[in-house]
Amino acid sequence: MVGMPTRRPLILLVPLTLVLLLIIAAVATAAPATPASPAAEGTSATPRWEWPLQPPPPDPAAGLTRGFERPPAPWAAGHRGVDLPAAPGTAVHTAGAGRITFAGIVVDRPLVVVEHAGGLRTSYEPVRPQVEVGDAVAAGERIGSLASGGHCEGCLHWGVRNAAGTYLDPLHLFGTRVQIRLYPLGR
Repeated sequence: MVGMPTRRPLILLVPLTLVLLLIIAAVATAAPATPASPAAEGTSATPRWEWPLQPPPPDPAAGLTRGFERPPAPWAAGHRGVDLPAAPGTAVHTAGAGRITFAGIVVDRPLVVVEHAGGLRTSYEPVRPQVEVGDAVAAGERIGSLASGGHCEGCLHWGVRNAAGTYLDPLHLFGTRVQIRLYPLGR
């Protein structure tokens, strides 16, 4: 018949479209690669982490003034970092390579924030900065000196947040893990 469109191209197009949709679905649902533990060393993709005060203690968990206390809800009370004992004037170093995203005063204390690859952000307070926003820093590089004041006198408050804004225990950067023990109910 003259003027009637042929259906053959549509018949070929349907299987090709289905194959393309299956490929897109497979890529979209594939599990992302699991990043290496920050504490693992030896690969170029794994960041190197340094203790923010020198020299590092033999046992990081034993040398804390106060440890990490995860709040039960984002708005609830907790201790969103660790407190490391140090005298005012002590040099403070960045835990990992990154870029300075804040160096200034918050409320009444000086604070330095470093953003690292993978979206982690470390914060150090009270620290008189010797860096400026936008500066690139290497792991272990000096970023300032401990000021007096803050929520604990004679200590560095060191915090870590992920890209979602969730606070994490900074000791996990070094492989220190909290051991969870389950006990039976009752006696």
